Amino acid sequence: IVHVELPKVGAAFAAGAAVCEVESVKAVAEVYTPAAGVITEVNAALDGDESLVNQDPYGKGWLFKLRITDPAGLSTTLDVDAYQAKIGQ
Repeated sequence: IVHVELPKVGAAFAAGAAVCEVESVKAVAEVYTPAAGVITEVNAALDGDESLVNQDPYGKGWLFKLRITDPAGLSTTLDVDAYQAKIGQ
């Protein structure tokens, strides 16, 4: 990841909406929210150090915090272990 376009704090999104973009050397991809919610915080540490996403995606490389407004939307999400099992890792 060489660039991250983070959402604005206070922005509201529907489940499945594109919330931000991440850019690698060869591609740009959107990040989607799994449930409806409002952005409460973005990771300001990524401004100028986007490599944190590559180095520590489950720690210092987080993107944003979302206050869920419809918890029912989380019923279809997977945790890390379930996702890795699904993709065969």
